Amino acid sequence: LFLAMKRNSAAKIKKAQGTNIAKEGTNGKPSFFITFVLGNVAMILKIGAVFFAALFALIIWRKSTSVIKDLVNADADALKAAVFGDVPHLFYCDRGGIGKGVSSSDKIPAIFADLHVIKGSEIGFATLNCSRVLPSGKSVWDRFKIKKEWRPTIFGTAPWMKPKQAGPNYLKDIASLRKFVEVAMAPRGTDISSDKQLAKFCGFDKTIVDDETSITDTCFVLMKGTRVSKAVNELEGKLVKQFPKLRIASIDASKRRLSFEDYEDLTPDLFSMKIYALRNGTHHLSMVYPTTADYMSTFVSHAVGIPLNEFSSSEGGVRLLNPAKQAAAKRMKEQAAAAASARKAAAAASAAAASSKASASKGGPTAAADEKTAEISEAERIRKERQRREEMERQEKEQFFQQGGGEDEDGDAGEDEEEYIELL
Repeated sequence: LFLAMKRNSAAKIKKAQGTNIAKEGTNGKPSFFITFVLGNVAMILKIGAVFFAALFALIIWRKSTSVIKDLVNADADALKAAVFGDVPHLFYCDRGGIGKGVSSSDKIPAIFADLHVIKGSEIGFATLNCSRVLPSGKSVWDRFKIKKEWRPTIFGTAPWMKPKQAGPNYLKDIASLRKFVEVAMAPRGTDISSDKQLAKFCGFDKTIVDDETSITDTCFVLMKGTRVSKAVNELEGKLVKQFPKLRIASIDASKRRLSFEDYEDLTPDLFSMKIYALRNGTHHLSMVYPTTADYMSTFVSHAVGIPLNEFSSSEGGVRLLNPAKQAAAKRMKEQAAAAASARKAAAAASAAAASSKASASKGGPTAAADEKTAEISEAERIRKERQRREEMERQEKEQFFQQGGGEDEDGDAGEDEEEYIELL
């Protein structure tokens, strides 16, 4: 084919030179570009042939170096290395091994084999017997809680996630299974939503030390605000892939916050993502605004290698809080404080009144005058009024008798006295 193309191109060059099919300007000479192309067709064809040969060799090499591993009868170490190793894997559950005269490739579903051609250079592909009993005494089915009714039975593993099975929606075609690999198995931090989960994930109950010069396991938290973008998610993926063995947690800042954060002022809508390094359940290190993958990598490498005394101590320990509950609790506390303050003020006023009354009873000049004016009893007022009237009656009676009143002949008061009595 190559020789035929060469002969054909030579004929075309000769024909073009003979008929002068391309002219330039008014001098009748062939254009430089056409002359160059037609004069070097053989060389261009050679370069093209070498390129396609190299591409074909590359495809063959990739196919030969990335194969679907047969782990049906593999030993425990090989199985452990594939399932819990540093390389993410996609597994197909072979039900009972390969029958006599049947090759492994004949039993593998088409979508699994076709996806291997596309993704085989990025993740591992393998078949295994899911009925096999592991050293833990459980079968692969039980150990990873795989549902047998979802067929073909395919699940994925990665250092940054627990084994995850491809559900029916991911088993429709190769595009669906590819989406499972690219989305469900994407490198990202482990979602944490409670204080108990955080303590267990970070191993705070196992890594507590008293020596602040020691270097112990470090746990990292990606606190995500509402301004998370695609670029931030890509940074997270790069970080997780670069440090697949580190414990990296992911927390939604709109639902949970760490106890040492100033979450009242720095609300989730004000940031995209913050990174914290936690250690010992008592200390933390912060990188508030990660901008590049290199910056994040430097922070992580630094936090892993420094002693505990270079971290910031968290009063009361590192805990995961619910901001909504904390705000409600704060309001209740403020209301209780206000009520207590009101009761205290009322008690103080009552005490002041009692003190004033006590001072009045002891004869204090100002207090006594106020008390005398304010507390004259009704009985005292009536007594004084009676005395005043009696005095007026006595004076009127004396005046009456002095003006001609007196006794009758019989010695009685007579009509004058009776008149006076009636006047009274």
